[in-house]
Amino acid sequence: MDDKLRSALIAGLIAAVIWTVISLLTGAAVGPTLVWAVVFFVGTAVVSWLVYTAIARSRAPRA
Repeated sequence: MDDKLRSALIAGLIAAVIWTVISLLTGAAVGPTLVWAVVFFVGTAVVSWLVYTAIARSRAPRA
């Protein structure tokens, strides 16, 4: 697995876990909390991957 993709998935997982724990501790319903956790996981992973890819491209030597 590509390092950028792995890092992005880990960032998404961390965001989803933090969101889920905070939401459940504040008394939110389980169903919507899990839906939003998936949204945060996917959204954070995609944005992180885009940022990591942009950084890698900017650091690549130009021909």
